[in-house]
Amino acid sequence: MARGTTYFSDELGREWDDETLWKAAENEKSSILEIQSLRDLETINSLVDDFIRIQEILDKLAEQPPIILTPDGHIADGFHRCAAQVLARGKLRGTKIEAVTLKEMPPADRVKEPNK
Repeated sequence: MARGTTYFSDELGREWDDETLWKAAENEKSSILEIQSLRDLETINSLVDDFIRIQEILDKLAEQPPIILTPDGHIADGFHRCAAQVLARGKLRGTKIEAVTLKEMPPADRVKEPNK
C-alpha cells in the first residue's frame, strides 16, 4: 500500500504520521471487517461522496464551468473540478483549467463567530 504524508489525530490533539502507524502495525495480524462496522463511517461516506462527485465531473468534463479564484489566487469554487481535471490528464504538472479571478470579493453571505 502506498504511504504518503498523512497523519492520524485524536481528540486529545495527538498526531501520528502514517509511517509511524505502519511501523506499529507491521507485526500485527490483519482481519477482514465490514466497512459499515467501522467507527469512522461518516468520513468514509464523505470521501465516497467526493469520489462520486469527481466521477460525475469527469463524465461531463468539457461542460464544466470555470473555477473561481479569489483576488489573491485562492480557489473559492472548483476544487472538485481541479481534481477531476488532474485525474483525467493523469498528472498534476502541466494540467490546465479555465478560471475566473474575482477583482474583489462580494459581500459575505454570513459571518461565523470566532472560536473562543
